[in-house]
Amino acid sequence: PLIYFDDVRNNPAEAARIVPYTDLSSDLASEATTPSYVWITPNMCSDTHDCSISTGDQWLSHAVPPILASPAYRNQNSALFITWDEDDNGNNQVATLVIAKSVPPGFRSSVAYDHYSLLKTVESSWGLAPLTSNDSAATPMSDFFASTPSPTPTPTPTPSPSPSPTPTPTPTPSGGIPVAGGTIVARDTFAGRSASGGWGTASDGQAWWVRSGSANRLSVSASAGEGLVSGSSSMSMDLMRATLGPVSAAGTEVVARYTSGDYANDCGHLLAGFSGAGSYYVAGLDSPDGTPELNVMKVVGGTQTRVADVAFPAVDGTAYWERVRIQGGVVSVKAWRDGTAEPSSWNLTWTDDSPLPGGRAGVESWDDGQGWAIDHFSAGSLP
Repeated sequence: PLIYFDDVRNNPAEAARIVPYTDLSSDLASEATTPSYVWITPNMCSDTHDCSISTGDQWLSHAVPPILASPAYRNQNSALFITWDEDDNGNNQVATLVIAKSVPPGFRSSVAYDHYSLLKTVESSWGLAPLTSNDSAATPMSDFFASTPSPTPTPTPTPSPSPSPTPTPTPTPSGGIPVAGGTIVARDTFAGRSASGGWGTASDGQAWWVRSGSANRLSVSASAGEGLVSGSSSMSMDLMRATLGPVSAAGTEVVARYTSGDYANDCGHLLAGFSGAGSYYVAGLDSPDGTPELNVMKVVGGTQTRVADVAFPAVDGTAYWERVRIQGGVVSVKAWRDGTAEPSSWNLTWTDDSPLPGGRAGVESWDDGQGWAIDHFSAGSLP
């Protein structure tokens, strides 16, 4: 158990995070109250050390269903790992179960993993640096999450016109690709790779982490990270939220190029300060009232509030660059058409009297069925 580590038991703030197992039910009540990472240690009987295997099975039968039924597991890109520390033989091989919506049913890995692989998997997913040479050299359990998307269902014919295909961003002319200011902590050109069931590993070597929505609806092709809704002519809304890179300071700048086939019904936000499903900022192109605009949204306790907005005449099928800066409690956002010069001033600026702490950067998009694309993502940590 973590309470045995000196860095935990000798640190009151860390020790306070060790709570009774009975607290889990209230933590699982909502996405906002569920921690990003939970370690559960059964007692010496329920873990089958001092009692029978059937006793451990009975404990699991009560412990696992509430986790799989929780809002955080059902609505987010969550995973449950069940493992043991040792066996009764010298080779010390133990069983490990990986339970997640993205794991193919019945999948069994042929790769030899160890307990450091579990740590490496978390580090790779969250963009964290290794703690020691042991986890640095470990193999992440990535084959469990390399799932194949389910086939796209055939949409029911309707009198509505068929949506146009996902637009491809036009090339940026000479003069350089816009990048985030500050110290770059995350970057993905989306070039030179194809992926399905998520965006995979970015060009900077870090892994994209889907926070909301289904990873099976994300793909990478034609040098752009594309979000496509299954059965697009059904016009079914789908919200996607993904982060890349480590936790950065409260000062963050994020840049990306975004394209939509229907700006009056889509959203292409850049995300910053993500410290959990219930706390972050998003800003950029949006259409909450049926017309394109640039806005700023603040999320506290899982509730999203539009705190500032300004009209922006985005043209369907046209690529736009977005730059969002959060520094000193001031959120600034600008957008400009691909192929034109970046404006020197911000389109929209809003001051937060109660600024959020630092967090991860990423993207948020809402698709009405006609598809969207993003590329040349970068995030920088500001002083």
